[in-house]
Amino acid sequence: MPFIDESPTMSPQICTPVGDAASPSPPEGLLPGGDTEKGLEMKKLVLSGFLASEEIYINQLEALRLPMRPLKATATTSQPVLTVQQVETIFYKIQDIFVIHKEFYDALYPSIQQWDEKVTVGHLFQKLTRPPSAKSVGLGFPASQLGVYKAFVDNYKVALETAEKCSQANMQFQKISENLKVKGPKDSKDCATTVTMEARDAASSDGS
Repeated sequence: MPFIDESPTMSPQICTPVGDAASPSPPEGLLPGGDTEKGLEMKKLVLSGFLASEEIYINQLEALRLPMRPLKATATTSQPVLTVQQVETIFYKIQDIFVIHKEFYDALYPSIQQWDEKVTVGHLFQKLTRPPSAKSVGLGFPASQLGVYKAFVDNYKVALETAEKCSQANMQFQKISENLKVKGPKDSKDCATTVTMEARDAASSDGS
């Protein structure tokens, strides 16, 4: 019978008398014929949930990118909705972050669809802290993807303050910003369409 060793020099532990030795049981997943399929399914379930969150985040970023384009295009006209500097401040690093997460999503999605014991995804997560692709570097993105997030966070307070001031000074931008409240994939797509149309309408009315 095992007993508790509570001697002053020892931490309480389970001990086995000599002659009654018993080796510890290995984890279930390491046993011959262990339930490896269940483990694979659990990993796939976790990654699928992560992928769904990424899809929501990407669609929210897309909802921001769509009004950014016409606002930036009209910034150089005679009657812009926002100035070039205001657009750059409010939407700072949105495009960069979108590219990072879109590349991550596009790489992770097929791995989950073809999931088995040979599929590995750790390198995809590590890539988020490594330099971006050559294509991204060619577009002038920072050398480190973590640097993109740091730059975004450092600018976040200024971006909010600028957006608030612009909303108070410009009713058209106020309407656009109010519609940028997205909740999920479907909502963000619908919202993005509405915002883009309103941004174009604002540009048209200002140019008339």
